[in-house]
Amino acid sequence: MKSRRADTLTHFNSSGRCAAFCIVPPYLLEQLLNKAKTEAHRRKLLDSINLSSHVRGARTMALATKQSHGTAEISVYDAHHRESNTGAKFLWSESKGGALTDPDVKNVVEFTRATRDFYKEVFKRNSVDDKGYNLRSYVHFGEGWDNAQWDGTEMDYGDGDGEEFNSFTSSVDVIGHELTHGVTQYTSDLDYQGQSGALNESFSDVMGTMIKQYHLKQNVAKADWLIGQGLFKSGEALRSMKKPGTAYDGDPQPADMSHYKQTNQDSGGVHLNSGIPNRAFYEACHAFDAQKNSWETIGPVWYQTFIHLSSNADFQTAANATFAQAKLLGAAQAHAVQAGWAAVKIDVKAPASHAAVT
Repeated sequence: MKSRRADTLTHFNSSGRCAAFCIVPPYLLEQLLNKAKTEAHRRKLLDSINLSSHVRGARTMALATKQSHGTAEISVYDAHHRESNTGAKFLWSESKGGALTDPDVKNVVEFTRATRDFYKEVFKRNSVDDKGYNLRSYVHFGEGWDNAQWDGTEMDYGDGDGEEFNSFTSSVDVIGHELTHGVTQYTSDLDYQGQSGALNESFSDVMGTMIKQYHLKQNVAKADWLIGQGLFKSGEALRSMKKPGTAYDGDPQPADMSHYKQTNQDSGGVHLNSGIPNRAFYEACHAFDAQKNSWETIGPVWYQTFIHLSSNADFQTAANATFAQAKLLGAAQAHAVQAGWAAVKIDVKAPASHAAVT
């Protein structure tokens, strides 16, 4: 991964963009790069930035490929630290079996199954496309890559650099987050720019945290509301839905609209400003009943709203639409959703029509 390093750093600094739908935001990799204490660590981070930029183009090509449906089967392959999945070795599938001795394979199987089964059992959704899309995953992608991504057709997981990050297969909410980008791709297809892009990222965090809570049998009060807890060698998590801006030292996420960040970086702040709708969901769940399960109370409101949003929806549109959806379920849900958005300084407006959704 040496040949493109210099070009990638220039592109990364000027645009701030990571591969679409990578779990680690570009500004975090840049922050870590600026704090690197050794040249060896700096090189590892540059390699991760390089690969994250490179696979963005591969995703664009993947999205142009005609998708086929299947049986929602899970399969895992070893990318052998290459930067593509060409020549990857088959390791395991539900129909063929295989070895589960590699901890990364075990994690991917367990957490992909947890994600697939959550969607099936809670929202009656048959895989990401609702038509049984087969879920392929590639472990050991790149050399010490500090990221994981849904590339439009499949999942890729880096091993982490061993200094800042552990393996990216280690968090069920990360896998749930990334596969939810596939759900968005087949539903609202929220534009990956500005507020619609922040909603895209936030929906993945919302579903990722609910998948984690469902998997661990945690109610709203018991859950930690952290995304990527355990990925850092030192540091709490990638994002906090409860208190955006506190997940790690230097976390720049705003917690409400008065601190909204206008930026050309990070595709217009898609990872930055996603903390605002993230917190709205957290607050709504608490406002309803902290002793209840999020996937049974406010979760259905978010799911049904977000899969039907228009692709260019902004925060106000999402707030109005979640309120309208909540009113269909009852006054308690509507009040909780209204309180959730109020906590982040967005006042919901009862829509006169269904113009907010497609």
